[in-house]
Amino acid sequence: MNIRRLNKITLPDIYSLPLQNNLIAALKNYSFINIVDYTSFFYQFLVHPSDRYKLAIINHRGQKIFNIAPINYRNSSLYIQRLIDRILRPHRLYIRAYVNNLMIFSFILKDYLAHLDNIFSALADLDIILSPKKLFLGYFII
Repeated sequence: MNIRRLNKITLPDIYSLPLQNNLIAALKNYSFINIVDYTSFFYQFLVHPSDRYKLAIINHRGQKIFNIAPINYRNSSLYIQRLIDRILRPHRLYIRAYVNNLMIFSFILKDYLAHLDNIFSALADLDIILSPKKLFLGYFII
């Protein structure tokens, strides 16, 4: 679906994505690192009903109002980043997110297992589905 016209009139979100250099630096010196990706991540989060009119387009089939933020929408990545940052705030000491990727890190195995349990439980409580094909558990740094 072509939403270029919608993107032209959409005000840019001022929330910023984390810098990738900062994410990589955050992982420095940790012994256990885990990378997690979501399944169809952008389609798992509904846009609040009061904001859906902002995602309205007209095409040959009539008017379409999105319930989710489409991937190619101007502010989708920032919307998702803000949402996941809010969800993960209690776990900030051992996790970083970059849009649809999570990086979980720990110094020792006992903490690593507890951190994984905390994150997976928090995501399951919100019905957020992870992609098993893109789940890399147990990167051990020597």
